[in-house]
Amino acid sequence: MADYKGTTSGTGGNSVNSSQNTPKKSEQSKNTESKTAQSKTLDTAKNQSDKALEKKEKKRAKRDRRKKRRRVRRIILSYLLVIFILVFVIGGYYVYERFGKDFLVYRDEAIELVADSSPDTFRQDETSIVYDANGKKLRGGKRRERGLL
Repeated sequence: MADYKGTTSGTGGNSVNSSQNTPKKSEQSKNTESKTAQSKTLDTAKNQSDKALEKKEKKRAKRDRRKKRRRVRRIILSYLLVIFILVFVIGGYYVYERFGKDFLVYRDEAIELVADSSPDTFRQDETSIVYDANGKKLRGGKRRERGLL
């Protein structure tokens, strides 16, 4: 037994070494508490990162919806613009066909009348007398002379 070092419990050096390798209950509870605290902080960090990701995704989705709305508005406005232009062109053509030729004829006649006229044509030299159907004088103007510039 002189070679034997250790306790007399019969397990030899293993019992001493095993008690040193295994932590005590208070150390184990501290380790588990610290692990749970770490896991809680990790969980809260994950939750915060998840919330941040959710916010980013919501912002991205909102941005995408806005872009879609803009695209739809642009398409609708372009269609309305095309329709407006078509209505304007068709209406212009209709007005020209209906009234435009007459206006051109009237314009040509007016140009001829003005070309054939003189300043005396526009001067009122005589009085105007208005008679009714019975021949009575309704209105008779006095002679006014106006000079042209």
